[in-house]
Amino acid sequence: MNVCPNMFALYPEYLTDPWILVCPSSPGAGLMKKRFTAPGSDDICMNTTWPTNSELGASRCASAAGNSYAYLGWVFDRYGTSYGMLPMTTLTTVFSLVGEADKIPANPPTEGASQIIAAIDALFNGQGLVSAFAAKDAARMAAAVDGDIPIAAGLGNGGSSTVYRIREGIERFLITDINNAGSANVAQSSLPVTFDHVAYIPSAFNHIPGGSNVLFMDGHVEFAKYEPNGETFCNRGVANLLGVMSSVF
Repeated sequence: MNVCPNMFALYPEYLTDPWILVCPSSPGAGLMKKRFTAPGSDDICMNTTWPTNSELGASRCASAAGNSYAYLGWVFDRYGTSYGMLPMTTLTTVFSLVGEADKIPANPPTEGASQIIAAIDALFNGQGLVSAFAAKDAARMAAAVDGDIPIAAGLGNGGSSTVYRIREGIERFLITDINNAGSANVAQSSLPVTFDHVAYIPSAFNHIPGGSNVLFMDGHVEFAKYEPNGETFCNRGVANLLGVMSSVF
């Protein structure tokens, strides 16, 4: 897994301006900055004394890049608490499978945003990601995560039975009023793509007492204050789910 050398060869500015990948307000900002900018340190994700295919180097680089921000590879348009919650039992199974169950904090929340949970369940079980991981079948794992996710009717995008992979023009599947010329823009402006980490533990937020800068598909960024029962992306259902996942991955 030759991640770091390629990334820094293509984007050398990361070495001089690590805040591109690390939020200065992140709880782990200091360590992550060190991993990008301390030549010769054991903590740097790209240490020149390591082989270029170093799994350790790639792993540290990935953890540094993912410390501050999360990226959604699929379209989630029903993340508000009004859409309900589902149990996170599949995650427990996955964590046990990869040997990381011990990293889950004591007494974690047991429910998360229904659409995201349904997509995770379908991805790991229906799409065969769990079995592919157990078999160490990279081709099957790649195929599982590189497409749309069929899920139960009503839980998909726009109330359909599909959660779509993010791609150009995907917002057309969310248009419910064909007579409204601006509905595509509305759809794009409400689809989160990248955001500051949110969690059920206040200290894990990049921005305390609680909130997240969210980049939407139309290109605008909006700060969403954490509202436990809210309809923005920064709510209890999303925070529960991503908080548990980030503690492990």
